[in-house]
Amino acid sequence: MNTKKLSLFIINFTQTIVFLTLLFFSAQLRSQSKTQIEFGKLTSKELTLTSYDKAPESSAVVLYEKGEVFMEVVDNYITLVKEVHKKIKVFNLKEFDGATIIIPYYSTKGSKEKVLNIKAITHNGNHKQLLRETQIFIKKESEHYSTSNFTFPNVKDGSILEYKYRVESPFFQSFDWKFQGDYPKIYSEFNSKIPGNYTYRLALRGSEKIDNDTVYVKNNCFYIRGYGTPADCVVSQYIMNDVPTFLSENYMLSKENYISGISYELEESYDLRKTKTVHTKNWKYVDKEFKNDKEMGRQLNHDSFFEKHIPNKILSINNDLERAKAIYYFIQNHFIWNKNYRIFSDINVKDAFENKVGNITEINLALINALKVAKINTHISLSTTQDHAIPNQIYPTLTEFNYVMAYATIDDVSYFLDATNKFTEFGVLPIRALNTVARVMDFKKGSYWKTLEPHKKNVEYINAQLSIDSLGTVVGIVNETYTGFLASKKRNEISTTNKNDYFERKQKFSEIDNYKQENFDNNNKPIKETYSIKMTPEEVSGDTYFYPYFLMESLSENPFKSEKRVYPIELNYPINYIYVLSLKLSDNYKVIRLPKNQSIVLPEEMGVCKVVFNKNNNVINLRFNLKINQHYFNPEYYTVLKEFFSKVINVKTNEPIVIKKE
Repeated sequence: MNTKKLSLFIINFTQTIVFLTLLFFSAQLRSQSKTQIEFGKLTSKELTLTSYDKAPESSAVVLYEKGEVFMEVVDNYITLVKEVHKKIKVFNLKEFDGATIIIPYYSTKGSKEKVLNIKAITHNGNHKQLLRETQIFIKKESEHYSTSNFTFPNVKDGSILEYKYRVESPFFQSFDWKFQGDYPKIYSEFNSKIPGNYTYRLALRGSEKIDNDTVYVKNNCFYIRGYGTPADCVVSQYIMNDVPTFLSENYMLSKENYISGISYELEESYDLRKTKTVHTKNWKYVDKEFKNDKEMGRQLNHDSFFEKHIPNKILSINNDLERAKAIYYFIQNHFIWNKNYRIFSDINVKDAFENKVGNITEINLALINALKVAKINTHISLSTTQDHAIPNQIYPTLTEFNYVMAYATIDDVSYFLDATNKFTEFGVLPIRALNTVARVMDFKKGSYWKTLEPHKKNVEYINAQLSIDSLGTVVGIVNETYTGFLASKKRNEISTTNKNDYFERKQKFSEIDNYKQENFDNNNKPIKETYSIKMTPEEVSGDTYFYPYFLMESLSENPFKSEKRVYPIELNYPINYIYVLSLKLSDNYKVIRLPKNQSIVLPEEMGVCKVVFNKNNNVINLRFNLKINQHYFNPEYYTVLKEFFSKVINVKTNEPIVIKKE
């Protein structure tokens, strides 16, 4: 984010004003006047409203909201001002959680935004209860972000919560407005008034349509006493009516990718001397700026330090891939992640290494330095976590990145590496890091985008060799093996779950004994569990019902329950579940019914589930194999995907093996 305060300036425009660059707009201008609302006053319709007909199940509705962004001189500096006014009607307090308002603001060492003029009223009929200044609290959220927070008092069913505030900002680089939110909105309006000295790039996000978009030039709208002729402004107004709630869905990336809204990104500006400054740089410029950055770029040059601290037995490994793996596991085991991200400040790789504790950037920069010492071709890569928007690939904006990884190329094969998670194997990223793309910062040949492909071999393999004796007791040995993301998930589960709780969950359907683990501390190998079991199947009217999938905890229910899907489905990674069971019957049993063999297939080889039962002499064999070959599905595949998983769950839960004593 651009933290430099801009000096006062005004330009005499004798030529045509520089217009904003408008992208993605297709809605036609409609004749509609903006809604004028006075703070503190309610209409009879607002007071008597008991539900919102477009979303009758909603616990609340936004009656009205308006945002305005403009420029104003504050303390001799041109300041970007944002003013917000909003009214919310509460229908069902028990299900409403929007009474606390959180207003974020940004700061750096030299500059910061200010949240001013917060006013809030709880309307209960004609009774008004005003928010007191002592009820507003400031909270430090992270290195650069803080929030002003307050909670409306005396909220009831039928309350109308009204508030407004002003934010003054020295940062001109970007601002936005979200039309969608946690509750439906009857009316949402956003206005901007930008002097022609500034050119912003605009982008509209989401699937909801603008009802009114108006853009025009207002003459002589911005004036500073003693500084020439007033500047013309580009005035924009965008209105949405009856905006639906944004509903997050299972298996989707950040809502910031999909929520309907508008964003402004500063492209260029002119100063007092009519000198043009281009704010949207190209990547060649950014590469140079990044390389020389004192906080991060220079932290990549600690070769001599890591030559002293990487064991010689690692550096002397002849095979490049094995040497890189040894470096990776050394750094992974050396550090503890302190849960901080930090990307452009508070970075000291050497101190972090010596303290064995570091943030994301420090740990992965240590990995990059160590790999370079080991003669592995490695670059730094920038990305965002899944709870952030996917990086914009049209133009460079370093401020949107919040994650750093290593990118290594070995024998013409490339690997993204992240050593911050204790349980990931070489080449497997934490789920949080899988956010579609990363920018690889190659300072010699130039940076470039690279798709973040998840590790493909993610296998859960369960093999149960069981027998049922003449008394109806099932005993046997079970072996479980996990690889890839599923291995990381299993290691994390074991490490964070109380041992008794872990066994209690695994003993949900059977007694467990002689439990053993293999390779828990060796991420380079699959993690294995071995144990013996004992259980008694259900018996009804002399028939024994044996449900064969009792050992398979995965896919206990259909992850897709909604009738329809608006957004893409992101499963994070491909999966392969293999379940093999052998049940040896004692001589006094005969088979009454086996579940039918099935093959459930997704189109275009996206996935398949095959179920095969057979009986060989007195042994019943089952092989269940579910493979989902891709991790991303367009929303038009939702119905097919939902039906597929419904059939798979039905196979797992509803079809027992039926045997009977003779």
